[in-house]
Parts: sequence; structure tokens; C-alpha cells
Amino acid sequence: MSLQTDLQTAIAKVTADGALLHRIVHGPADGAVLTEGGTVKTVAAVLADITAALAEEKSKASTAADIIDRMANGPATGADSLVETASGPVKTLQRAIADLEALYAAAPIGESLTQIQTTLAEARIVLDQVLAEAAQAAEAADQTTQAAGTAMAARIACEQAAASADAAAQVASDQAEQARSIMTSLSDLGLDGGDVAEIHALWEEATLLGLDLL
Repeated sequence: MSLQTDLQTAIAKVTADGALLHRIVHGPADGAVLTEGGTVKTVAAVLADITAALAEEKSKASTAADIIDRMANGPATGADSLVETASGPVKTLQRAIADLEALYAAAPIGESLTQIQTTLAEARIVLDQVLAEAAQAAEAADQTTQAAGTAMAARIACEQAAASADAAAQVASDQAEQARSIMTSLSDLGLDGGDVAEIHALWEEATLLGLDLL
């Protein structure tokens, strides 16, 4: 292959890769780009996914906080004295206290104490589960927020890479233009420019003699 062909091939590849990178960086939020390594989501699509995941985790955390608030501050009677959780309905604190008082008043002391201990143990298990769910939801929300920051940094890096690719394509284009000028000058001298080693030797000789081949 000649020098000119090599340069043109390199320019075409850099230009194509730069175009792909531009589509990845600036594509729509529902977009994806097909590359040699497979399909790649656009940066906007990745950010949209992270935003949706963050909203979902925030919703879970909010729901868990609401459950804990209703358990702690709900009434002792009525429909609101039972709170729906992932583990099933759970009594509010006031209802649990009221039920314990009723057990104590209705049963012998030994029997009521056993029932109270059993009820407290069950309530403690459920409450621990709810607290664990809330902690997991909060942790997931924090991780998603960090991921959003990472994605934003990746977007900036992609934009910088796209700019570098554009600059590289321009440099390659300029070098190709110089190569074409050299080929024209060599053609005027009766050379076809097919032998890269010969061209390089002639260039070095012309440089030493102070000749301007362009």
C-alpha cells in the first residue's frame, strides 16, 4: 500500500469512530449505537436509566419511612391500627400496647406474661424487618446517587474524547493533504510515490539540500 492509501484508510477509520462516539455522547435518551463491540447505550439513555432507578429507590425509602411513622404514631383502634408491610399487616405501637393491657387484664398473671413476651418478640421481629428494609432502601438510594455522579463524569469524559477524535481526524486530514501535495510534486519529478522507503529517502535528501517539495 502507498503512503497516501495508508493515510486515507486511517482518516476514514478515525472519522467513522469519531462519528460513533458523537452519536453515543449526543444521542437521545432512548437511543443506542451499534459498534464493532456490540450495541452501546447513549450517555443520555444511561442517565435516564439511572434517574429512573434513583426515583424508584427514593420511592422505596419514602414508603419504608411512612410505614415506620404509621407504626410509631398510628391509633390503637380502627383500620389504621394495622399497617401493611412487605411481611404482612403489623400492629401500631398503640394497638400493641392496648392489646397487651387487655391480655394482662383478662388472663392470670403467669399466662398473660407469657402471651405478652410472645407478642413483643413477634412485634420486634417484624419491626426489625421493616427497619432493615428501610436501611437497604436508603443505601440503594445513596448508591444510585453516586452512580448518577459517575455517569455525569463519564459523559464529560465522552465529550472530551469526542473532541479529541474530531481533532485527530482533522490532523489526519491535514497530513493526507500534505501527502497528496508530496505525491503531486513527486509525480512532476517522474515518480509514482508507490515506494514508501524511496519517498522517505528522497524527502530526507531534499531536506538536506534545502529543497521545497511542496
